Amino acid sequence: MRSLTKQEKKELEQHKLWLDTNTKQGKRLVWSYKDLRGADLYEANLWAAYLKRVNLEGANLYGVILWEANLEGANLTRANLEDADLEGANFEGADLEGANLEGAVVSFAIKILGNIYIIKSRNFSTTKRIREYHLATPMEIELYG
Repeated sequence: MRSLTKQEKKELEQHKLWLDTNTKQGKRLVWSYKDLRGADLYEANLWAAYLKRVNLEGANLYGVILWEANLEGANLTRANLEDADLEGANFEGADLEGANLEGAVVSFAIKILGNIYIIKSRNFSTTKRIREYHLATPMEIELYG
């Protein structure tokens, strides 16, 4: 497991400030195409972070908050996402092979026969079936497309 660099820690602090001040101060975290293999991001708040095509192979993302984060095309193979909050995150084209999602909070939308359903699980496990879902509201259809 590798520790974050001083620059990466500074960028995380700026992102926290950006979130805490409702985007008025600080800076949104943009780590697209960044190589973070094996990085320790234990309980980091990455809400709304832009992480397109980031390499997080084998990274420790235990308890991380990824609400509405963009992880399109990200490499999350063998990453530890245990107890992570992934609600509303974009994982389009992401590789999650071998990732630990035990206890993660997930939410995604699927279209079945013209209806959009929102799927949620508060205690995700690859061995459990998804039990909670609902027909999308007009607001959710806008959000999830």
